[in-house]
Amino acid sequence: MTSPWTFRSLLPFGALSTDSIGCLLAEFGRAGFVSRRNEDDGIVCVAGDGAGVLHFESMRGVIQWLGDADGLIALENEDGIEFSISIHRAHGILPLEMAGLPDSPQFDVCALDVDTFFLSDEYRDRSWSYIDSLIGVVASTLGPSFIYGMDEDALEVTRSLQCIHRRVSQGRMPRVLSWLTEVPENSPLAVQLEVISAVLNRPIVIRDEYISLRVTEKPWSSSLALLKRAGELVRDATNDSGYRP
Repeated sequence: MTSPWTFRSLLPFGALSTDSIGCLLAEFGRAGFVSRRNEDDGIVCVAGDGAGVLHFESMRGVIQWLGDADGLIALENEDGIEFSISIHRAHGILPLEMAGLPDSPQFDVCALDVDTFFLSDEYRDRSWSYIDSLIGVVASTLGPSFIYGMDEDALEVTRSLQCIHRRVSQGRMPRVLSWLTEVPENSPLAVQLEVISAVLNRPIVIRDEYISLRVTEKPWSSSLALLKRAGELVRDATNDSGYRP
């Protein structure tokens, strides 16, 4: 796997408020991640409505903007690790982004995007610890209903099976299997994830009040065939043909 990763957290409507986004960015700041700035010391963001690149003088301005609008901000730490946080609301850009999928927006989404450098040889022995720490900040701050992680290639290959929002809103696991899946331990989805774990003979990872499943420990060196086959095994074992939305 060589394409960029995206980790999407599904959140109830209204969860992405000015206050919650402010808390999220503050928690990332405490974890050592600060906003990327341009040569004029401005904070660079990208608007989700197509307005292009925006510049802010302070994080307060960024937080106020993201409290009302969909968009993206890039963060980085002293180790050179970079990622972006993007906000996608069900009444905002999500309907356009999800056009063509066998699904419809049922949640707001907070997405973390990392590029292949994050999974380069220099960092691979620490990749999961970095990923877990980033997801942990989102989980503890926003309390998502469902988290999944895919690379761009896998997202494209599995488009016909991506009925994720509707299935999760009904208390059912999606019919597409992600490289990483994480759910609250008290959710009905937790029992289903444990069944999938048994089918694939993969361990459940427990962190705070969430449990997660990784299809493999090294997705960056695995083929999409592994992910597709794992999904087929799960659908067969759970009598879920994948055609029922």
